[in-house]
Amino acid sequence: MTKLIDNERLEVVSVRTRPDLLPVIAEWLWHQWWKEEGRSLEETQAIYAECCKEAGAPQTLILLANDMPIATVTLARKDLDERPTLTPWLAGVCVIPARRGKGYIYHLLEAFDSACRQASVKTAWLFTNTAERVYLRAGWRVVEIVDRAGKLPVTLMSRDYVQYQIPETLSRRGRFLLVLSGHNPGGAKVNFHPPALGI
Repeated sequence: MTKLIDNERLEVVSVRTRPDLLPVIAEWLWHQWWKEEGRSLEETQAIYAECCKEAGAPQTLILLANDMPIATVTLARKDLDERPTLTPWLAGVCVIPARRGKGYIYHLLEAFDSACRQASVKTAWLFTNTAERVYLRAGWRVVEIVDRAGKLPVTLMSRDYVQYQIPETLSRRGRFLLVLSGHNPGGAKVNFHPPALGI
């Protein structure tokens, strides 16, 4: 996924395709979260080295700006201990300080959405206590406030990736809709894709 915006080439790659970037993002994430949790940098790097599936979780994505890594996100199997049955999760979101507040997060979230659709994910989950507005703007919805023993409460949010099945009668009647969507007119299954964010 590559875009040219304001003379800046934005590209999303993965740890699977660019393992050379693993030490860079592991250091970001270690400083942001894992160091405080008592993990070593080596342990953090080992965790994200496993996030290399071609499709589905676990998968770590990296946003490059003119070939320089500036942000990362992970499609994870689990994240919030208080909700162990929910999966998969948007986790490990990090934008380097010099690039924060400039909309890069939305390009990262768009790539995450694409990864979910590619893996036929029905619903993805995240939790936050600081960035509800950002995720609401990107199409996520608030589910509940989760209390955590000995920690601050967090907002649990979800995003649905719905697949609609068009009845055969409608698919015959509205063949032009299927053609416009880029799907085979003979098939009735259409994936619904929300409009791209204008960020």
